[in-house]
Amino acid sequence: MLETARNDIDIWLVDYRQIEDSTLLEQYAQLLSAEEAARHERLIFTRHRLQFLVARALVRDVLAQYLDIEDPASLGFGSNKYGKPELLIETTLQFNLSHTNGLIALAVMQVDPVGIDVEYLSRQADIKNLTERYFSRDEAEALLALPV
Repeated sequence: MLETARNDIDIWLVDYRQIEDSTLLEQYAQLLSAEEAARHERLIFTRHRLQFLVARALVRDVLAQYLDIEDPASLGFGSNKYGKPELLIETTLQFNLSHTNGLIALAVMQVDPVGIDVEYLSRQADIKNLTERYFSRDEAEALLALPV
């Protein structure tokens, strides 16, 4: 069983592109719920299918270890009112998942909500548009005042 202290954030990182073992990938597929398996099948591109599969397996396996649950496939997930995934069992364990080209990141914490975000470094972003959309005016002005 994995444990995390009250104020610790455990971060799990996986480069899903390095997972090529077909037996292991089949084991991951067996962990998916019916809804997840259907979503997985609808993905067109191989890299997106691999990313989805590894991300779901990571979340299920890691959280099952923290919760001392033998069968990771038995974990149920829903979404809160903001669309953030959450466990359907009563627990203080909190988690968040993010992924980008080549990287999956999972953050786990006790009690307090946790967030994580990863971005592909060569991805071009419209910083001005993003700051105007998601930040307060003061935050946007402070960010845009920084040197490039």
